[in-house]
Amino acid sequence: MEQKEFDIKNIKLKIEKKKNETLKNLEERYKDCSIEELQKSLRIQNKESVEIIFISKRIKELEEKSIVEKYKTLLASSSSSSSYNEIEKDVSPKIKEILIKNSLLKNNSAISPSTSTTATTTTDTSASLSFGGKAIVLPSNQPTTLSKSLRKTDVSLSDTKKIKMDITTDNTINIIWQDANNYSSNDWVALYNYKDALPGNYVSNTWYWASRHTDGKVETGVTYDANRTQQVRYYNGQNDLISEYTIKSQCWVDIHGDLENPLQVNWPNASTAGSNDIIAIHNSRFGEPTDVSNAIGQCYANKNDGEWISNITNCGLPYYAVYWSKIDGGKYISQACSKPLPLVDRKLAMGEYFNELTPNFPSVSAFYDSRSIDEKDYIMITPNEVNDPEATVGYSAKAANGIVLSSYTGSYEGMLYYWGTYCSYDNETGKFYIRQQTCALEYKKWITDNYSKLKDRKVRKLVLPGSHDSATYYINQSSPKAPDAESYKYPDYLLTPWSKTQNCSVYKQLCSGVRYFDLRVARLKDKLYIIHNFYSDSVKNVLNDIFKYVSENKNEVIILHWSHLYLVDDDNKLLMKMIIDKLGNYMSNSNKGTDVKVGDLAGSAIICIYDDFLNPLGGGLNGGGSGGKRPDTDIRDPRFWDPSVLSSEYETSRYHNFESVLNFLKSRINVPKRKVFYVYQAILTIEFSIAFFGHDLESWTVEHRNKFNQFFNDLETYAAPTNIIMTDFVTYYPLTSYCIRRNTLEFSDN
Repeated sequence: MEQKEFDIKNIKLKIEKKKNETLKNLEERYKDCSIEELQKSLRIQNKESVEIIFISKRIKELEEKSIVEKYKTLLASSSSSSSYNEIEKDVSPKIKEILIKNSLLKNNSAISPSTSTTATTTTDTSASLSFGGKAIVLPSNQPTTLSKSLRKTDVSLSDTKKIKMDITTDNTINIIWQDANNYSSNDWVALYNYKDALPGNYVSNTWYWASRHTDGKVETGVTYDANRTQQVRYYNGQNDLISEYTIKSQCWVDIHGDLENPLQVNWPNASTAGSNDIIAIHNSRFGEPTDVSNAIGQCYANKNDGEWISNITNCGLPYYAVYWSKIDGGKYISQACSKPLPLVDRKLAMGEYFNELTPNFPSVSAFYDSRSIDEKDYIMITPNEVNDPEATVGYSAKAANGIVLSSYTGSYEGMLYYWGTYCSYDNETGKFYIRQQTCALEYKKWITDNYSKLKDRKVRKLVLPGSHDSATYYINQSSPKAPDAESYKYPDYLLTPWSKTQNCSVYKQLCSGVRYFDLRVARLKDKLYIIHNFYSDSVKNVLNDIFKYVSENKNEVIILHWSHLYLVDDDNKLLMKMIIDKLGNYMSNSNKGTDVKVGDLAGSAIICIYDDFLNPLGGGLNGGGSGGKRPDTDIRDPRFWDPSVLSSEYETSRYHNFESVLNFLKSRINVPKRKVFYVYQAILTIEFSIAFFGHDLESWTVEHRNKFNQFFNDLETYAAPTNIIMTDFVTYYPLTSYCIRRNTLEFSDN
């Protein structure tokens, strides 16, 4: 895990520098090219959209320059106003616009879309269903607005001048209009390949004088492209629109691809697509892309038979696919845009991690899903919430590989107040944005915050975060060995890294939203301690942590599971007395049973399960020889719940690995309906093999965190009955936010 600072300003400068260098290189490469050379280069389909746009603009500039020079000479040699007028009348609207712009003609009639109410408008949405005997195939999963009827809006003045587009059997476009013999001297028709084109922006070489086609028909020779909106128009000499006819684009585009896999795009009618039309992939957080030059990948639309497997890996960003059509002057317009892929939840969580940077104290750290990270993603860790993605220095999420370590160290409560902020880059706007934020204290009273939704829910149907061997945070190489480790014959230095299962105190875990605690106890000298192969924190400190929390949050349901009690009878009695003395006022009565609801526990929300059947020391209260049934003479405080109210199965193969644990968890999903509290143990229960030497549980948890998160998602996807999810290093997972989401969905208890 490399902690690599992410210099945001420097990254933005590099991006801008790269763009400028690209344009400079293009300028140098094409500066001396003629129009013919540029057009030839444009036909070679191996260019990015930036280069195509540059060449197209260059061609337009040279064409305009050529037109200006030609007519400047003609107008200079014209000796009379009649010659001037002839030139003005005879040139096409496009040329006329260029001459006006360069002050060679007077602007007597502006070339712009007419707002006159005299035009006849016809829109054909069905014509593209079949042209030239060719069916336009639409995918079954794509929405379509095709209609069998034409939408027509006829306005009174020009009923006799209705214009229409005819698609021939060889898929070319003819322009047809009525009453062709009745025309004004400067009436004209043209073909357009996008709806809102200005009059002068018609398809090249498709402008015609109406007076020269008295049969009311022009064969344009242009191939019909179903992926474009195409339009024919009839104008008078003053450039008033008289009639128009539109066939809407039937284009669509779809993008898909799982996280870590290549993005794939599909679109229709590739065989008739324009030679410079582009299928582009965009990363756009703030809406549909508007500029083809911001694409992060592209291919030509007339290639690949309408299916493109890109070389862009899905990094969980909001990717769009857009079908871009090239129009006049090298500009591109969007013919179709896909829905965006959803932003992937990066499973951001805040916790503490011991490392070489802070060997004596844990480092406040951010944990996240490290699969397929974009190289511009970064994470900030700050003492306060930030709203500016450039507020402070961040750390590269790709380099850190799942865990970002800060220079901050965790005090008794300190970790709770730090914020983790995950940021990503939007290629469309060229800006970074805050993608996800979290702070442990957000979840301090999550049940209370959602009480109206949860009060009538049975506790065994709540989804609760739990911690395995909850108070082992003090275990280190100098910790004394506990009685539960006597069966292990390995040196302490090998066993210790697999015995510590949590870094955060019980109080911090409670404030982070954890609601189930696995607590194991043994005596050391004159005190009772929490154990897991080694002695950790004292029972007294753990009870103080719980008391501090519940005295502030009386309605937060907490399950304490006391088990694996290496205690003789007197120590059992002592432990129960310590629990009652400290927490008795907040403990619920066991007669409420496993159908107890959240609202039934108001003010006494601790369910304390006391499991002394798993006591290897035997005798007395542990019921030794009783076959799992406590003797009738065993009368205890009713605030201690019997261990039979909880089921907590675990994977039992000789040598555990992630796959065996996961397979076991999956096997428990479809068990018959449970009537007790149930624990999913998403942990590595240690049985040593050579594979564990030189490793530790903490790094193993970080390594497999993504896979466990995926399992939790599967539980949600398939609505699997889930009660308690218990993990090692519980704060490394966004488990509380996951539980809140599942609990607040409006599922009934049935």
